[in-house]
Amino acid sequence: MALLKRIFVNGFPELYGGAGTTIAYDAGTGRINSLSLGNSAFAWEYLAGRDLKLKLIYPNGVLTEYAYEASRDLLTRVKNSRSGKGVCGNC
Repeated sequence: MALLKRIFVNGFPELYGGAGTTIAYDAGTGRINSLSLGNSAFAWEYLAGRDLKLKLIYPNGVLTEYAYEASRDLLTRVKNSRSGKGVCGNC
């Protein structure tokens, strides 16, 4: 999979030590794959052949997973976790 990257030098410099913002796109679909702000990075995964998000990974290790109804692509579940445990601690 080829990636296209765009770098924004003035992206949030006061929050991320003057570092630029880098956004990487999938060259085949044009969907965003990652967003880097200094040393912090977000990453997206999508369902194969569709524009529906499957996962979003945050810099702090939180993972958000999405589930959809098969026949109509309706969102049925959003699950947030960190290291295999629910974010709430008891999930």
